[in-house]
Amino acid sequence: CPVLSGGRRVGDWQPYRDSIVQCSVPEGRGKWRFRQLFYNGQRQVRARTPNFDPRDPLKGGWANMEGPAEPGSQTAFKYKPGTFARPWAKPAEAEVNVFLGSDWANNIIPFQSIDEGARVVTLAHSTTLFTKPTSPLPYSIPIPFNPNQRFRVENVLEELDQPGEWCWDSQAGTLYFWPPDDTVSQGEVVIPVLDTLVSLRGASHIVVSGFTF
Repeated sequence: CPVLSGGRRVGDWQPYRDSIVQCSVPEGRGKWRFRQLFYNGQRQVRARTPNFDPRDPLKGGWANMEGPAEPGSQTAFKYKPGTFARPWAKPAEAEVNVFLGSDWANNIIPFQSIDEGARVVTLAHSTTLFTKPTSPLPYSIPIPFNPNQRFRVENVLEELDQPGEWCWDSQAGTLYFWPPDDTVSQGEVVIPVLDTLVSLRGASHIVVSGFTF
C-alpha cells in the first residue's frame, strides 16, 4: 500500500572519529530540532547520558537530581557530583528528559546553560504542564523540581559513545551517527522533517484507509 512519510533520507556519510560518521544537512541548520532517527526502519537511540540500559529499559539509564537550584524552581535544578563525566562544547544543543511530580508527568525541555562549578542546569523554559481548556484540571500546572527526580540529558555529541547512537548539531547543520553495523553507506537513514502527516479541520465522518503512515 502507499506510504505517507514525514521523513527524509540522508546520506553522503564522511568519517568523523572512531566508528562515528557525519553528514552535512545544511537546509536544517538553525531550524530543525528532531528527536528520532531510523536506520533501515529501526529507531535508533539519541546520544544520551546516562546510557540506555537494555536490561532495564524502563527504570535503568537515568540520573537522579540533587534538587531544585532554588526552592520551588521550575527552570533550574542542581545535579549530584559525578553525574556528568566530561564537559560539553555545545550544551545549548542538549535537551533534558525529566520525570516530574511523583513520576506521573514527563517533559523534554531544551537546555539554556550549565554551570559546572555550581552543578546547576538551567532550562530554556519552565516545567509547567498545560492541559486542554476543557479539562477539569487547571489549564496550567506548575511543577517544581524535587530532590531525586530522575532525568537524562540527550543530544550531546560528547556522549555519543556506543553503536546505534546519533546526535544532531542544529547550529552547524551536521548529523552524527555511530551505525550498528558496517553498511551505513548502503543502508537507509531517515530523519523526521514534518510535524503533521494529515490535517483535517472542520471535517467529520472521514475514513482514511489503505495507507501506511
